Amino acid sequence: MKKETRGDMGYRFDDEEILFVKWNDNSLVTVGTNYQSVEPIATAKRWSTSLKQEISIPQPHLMVKYNKFMGGVDHLDWLVQKYRIGIRSKKWYFNIFTNCLGVALVNAWILHSMVAKKQ
Repeated sequence: MKKETRGDMGYRFDDEEILFVKWNDNSLVTVGTNYQSVEPIATAKRWSTSLKQEISIPQPHLMVKYNKFMGGVDHLDWLVQKYRIGIRSKKWYFNIFTNCLGVALVNAWILHSMVAKKQ
């Protein structure tokens, strides 16, 4: 699918519950969902280096919704990475524990900030 033109897409259902979509943007994007759909097809503006202008390419509805609501998770990942707990260990599960602890601390700080603003 990488050799297809920009904006091409393919999708499959897994047991009529989970939808997998491959969409060719600047690179190949693969997303799975059990809630959104491909239709209605929207358009996305992208810069074409060969034409030296913006072009419109088809974009699945699933990608539009993902781009609209992805900010919260990206912000959380950024904050966890910025304030990562610096304890090192040789045990494989300790990294998972410290990551969960970091996510819990960042979420607690966000909730505290939200409550402090309302007062």
